Amino acid sequence: MDPIGQLVEVHWKPGCAIANNLKDQSLFVVRGLVEGMLLMGLVYDERSGIHHGETTYFVNCASVDHMRTLTEHEALARIQALENRFAEAHPRD
Repeated sequence: MDPIGQLVEVHWKPGCAIANNLKDQSLFVVRGLVEGMLLMGLVYDERSGIHHGETTYFVNCASVDHMRTLTEHEALARIQALENRFAEAHPRD
């Protein structure tokens, strides 16, 4: 199956630099694959609770432990759950 254009959750290999910045629950769209590098667009960042539209990463395929493709319904449900969890952890004054 071609991953380009797919919404995915990415599980990073331990010790890779990007794993320090992005959690496994963040959602990405795969935008391209070139010479062992993935071009990944960040859709939702679990750590900051922010929807991203233009944040992209070139990621060495060796940094990825595995990816799971999500349906649009699964992705929307995941984003809603993460937004709710973020709102509970960061209450407004």
